[in-house]
Amino acid sequence: MNEDSNTDFKLNGTRTAFEVAIERFITSEAAKGVAAFLVVVIVVRLLLDIANTYIGTGKPFFADFISFWTAANSAVNGDFLLPYHFEEFSARQLELFERGKFAFFYPPTWLLYLLPFGLLPYEAAVILFEAITLSAACLVLALLARRMNAVWIVFVFPGLAFGVLHGQNSLLNVALFGGALAALDRGRPILAGILIGLMAYKPHFGVLIPFALLAGREWRTFFAAGVTTVAIALISYAVFGLATWQAFLDQA
Repeated sequence: MNEDSNTDFKLNGTRTAFEVAIERFITSEAAKGVAAFLVVVIVVRLLLDIANTYIGTGKPFFADFISFWTAANSAVNGDFLLPYHFEEFSARQLELFERGKFAFFYPPTWLLYLLPFGLLPYEAAVILFEAITLSAACLVLALLARRMNAVWIVFVFPGLAFGVLHGQNSLLNVALFGGALAALDRGRPILAGILIGLMAYKPHFGVLIPFALLAGREWRTFFAAGVTTVAIALISYAVFGLATWQAFLDQA
C-alpha cells in the first residue's frame, strides 16, 4: 500500500499491529463477501418490514418513529404540550396509525430537531430521517477509520439493522459522538464541543461525557459543549415556551 495515501491508517506517523490487522481484514475478499451477503439480508429484511405496512398487519414501518413524527406534527400544528401528556399523546397515535403507547421521553431540544419532519407525511419524513442519519453515521465512521472504504463495515454491524428498522435516533448519536471523536483526533476541539453539545437531547449522556472531557483536560471542548447545550435549550425555549419545558420535567 502507498504509505502516502490519505486513506491509510496513521497514528503519529506509525501504524500499530491492530491497525494493520484491521486494514487487512477490511481489504480481504472473504470479508467483503460476507459483508455483501449480510447487506443483502438486511435489505431484504427492511423491504419485508416496509411491505408489511401495506400487505401484512398494517404496522407502520420504522415504528419507533411514530412517537417522533406525532410529536413533531403536533408541534407544527401549535400543540407543543401534547407529547408530554402520555394518554392524550397515545390517543393521537391511535387516531393516526391505529397504534399507540409510544411515549415521547425527550426534552424540547429534540422536539426542535424534529420540527421540520412534522411538515412532511409520515412515510416521507421517516425515510428522509433514516437517509440523513445513516449517511452521517457512515461518513463519520469512515473518518474515524481514516479510510472511506471502511464504510461497508457499518452495514455489517447488527445494531445498524435494529436502529434502522425501528426508526430510532441511534445513528444520529453515532454521527454526533463519532464526529466529536474525529474532530478531537484532528485537533479541532471547538467543533468537537459543538457536536457534543448538539447531543443534549440525550440528557443522560451529560452524566458521563463532561467528566471524560475534564479527565482528558479537553477544556475548550468542555466549554464549547456547555455553550452549545445552553444555546440549543434557549432556542427551544424561545420556540416552544417555558410551559413545554415544565411539562417535560413533570413527565420526567
